[in-house]
Amino acid sequence: MIISTYEYNKNRKDIIIAAITSNISRILLGDTLIDDWKKAGLLCSSIVTATIQTIKADMIIKKLGIIDTRDHVTIKNNLKKAIMV
Repeated sequence: MIISTYEYNKNRKDIIIAAITSNISRILLGDTLIDDWKKAGLLCSSIVTATIQTIKADMIIKKLGIIDTRDHVTIKNNLKKAIMV
């Protein structure tokens, strides 16, 4: 999931992402189970993890969908819990 803003991304070659996994058996601090994963365009129940990475923009092949507003707020809040000191 892209977590960097449009403003951040528009003049850079790198994008900041949070990993998404279908391994929902373990949820750690900062992770969020996506409630409306079908609407988000995912194939199965998934978790946005607090694993933050920077990738090259050209590594993105296609857009699967858009996270629901309610899920987006929850993801944002959970990521803040994991990375804010």
